[in-house]
Amino acid sequence: MDKEQGETAQIPQPDQKQTAEQQQSRTVVIQVVWTKEDQPPTVRSIRTTCAGKNLEARLAKIYLTRAEKVVFVRGDSEVDFQYVADVMM
Repeated sequence: MDKEQGETAQIPQPDQKQTAEQQQSRTVVIQVVWTKEDQPPTVRSIRTTCAGKNLEARLAKIYLTRAEKVVFVRGDSEVDFQYVADVMM
């Protein structure tokens, strides 16, 4: 049998605290929040409130360098689904 050949290497391991923070910041959630009756709901992303076109520009900037293009959309139970669907489009 032939002996295995190779070189030994010391590979730096990521800091566990930093890795957990990075994974949490990778999750993007868009919230469609109920405001008042006869008022359109508020759209929030990444802990800030955004208007429609601002949201699109902000998400484009976030996902420009990411391999994963996943976003979660959450709508309040009082919000008509049409508003949630509009955000998804």
